[in-house]
Amino acid sequence: MQRNNNTWQGYTIEEIRHRRAINSLKMDVMRERILNRKHRVGAGVHRALYGNMLQNVFKSLSMAEYAFLLYKGFKQVEKLMRLFRRR
Repeated sequence: MQRNNNTWQGYTIEEIRHRRAINSLKMDVMRERILNRKHRVGAGVHRALYGNMLQNVFKSLSMAEYAFLLYKGFKQVEKLMRLFRRR
């Protein structure tokens, strides 16, 4: 779109609009790429930290501790059920 002679007067309004539209699209594409990369990296770190942490916790629990956690969970559910029955 640039003219090669020495008397170049600049861009027309249409050329400016066209360039602005193209630059806007390029910025949107780059923004999406950055957000996708950020999301993937964040999800990977989250999964690596908490996934391994939970695996280590569950590996270290004995059967008695599983039974105790199950008992405590049922007690909490029982309390909630009693709360809802009163209403």
